[in-house]
Amino acid sequence: MPNTESIDFYNLFSPKNTSCFDGYGKAVKTAYLRRVDDFFKREENIGTTASIRDVFETIKEESKMLLSKDPAFGLYGLIDYINKQKQHLSSIRLIFGRQDITYESIVTFVVKVALFDIDEANFLRDYSNQKHGFMIVTVTHEKIMWEAIKSLDNFDMLLAYKHDVYDKKREEYKGMCILRKVDVRTAEQKKKDNISYTLDEMSGCIFILVFFLICMIIGSIIK
Repeated sequence: MPNTESIDFYNLFSPKNTSCFDGYGKAVKTAYLRRVDDFFKREENIGTTASIRDVFETIKEESKMLLSKDPAFGLYGLIDYINKQKQHLSSIRLIFGRQDITYESIVTFVVKVALFDIDEANFLRDYSNQKHGFMIVTVTHEKIMWEAIKSLDNFDMLLAYKHDVYDKKREEYKGMCILRKVDVRTAEQKKKDNISYTLDEMSGCIFILVFFLICMIIGSIIK
């Protein structure tokens, strides 16, 4: 994986500069770039109108920029990508409304890009592990992945896609994160767990106090 110490280094790469994949070998790089090309060909028929054409073109260009490098960098730019898309999608929602099929289709496109990025980054990491014969442990990878999922959960994607694809992928990623001991609890779950832990602690203290009092009572009776 290329060095990611500097965001400037990351930004050197573009859709025309894919040398960050060179370390994986020519065959792997060629196959990946073919999958990227096929992905955008499958998604090129999303209907748009003149009022949002420029915004959608920006979304596509930023998506191509992400996939031209991010899997090789271990999801280094994914959260920034998602945050940028929130701004674009918000402007489209103002034009069409939340329930519009065009809006939901573009939202789904962004979600697909993010999941594609995650899947390919996971594949490249697994490939590197097999190639080098040892496990490269990068918990940051899972932390970024789960942070991305938490954000995508709030996206107004097509319900069919959410049910048939997204929810299943989410469970898959969640399992990976749990294996790396990444906290995947919701804020509500954390609150309940904290309350439960506090009650358990209090119960323990009360038990000790009661036991101590019983011992004192028994001791006084014996005397």
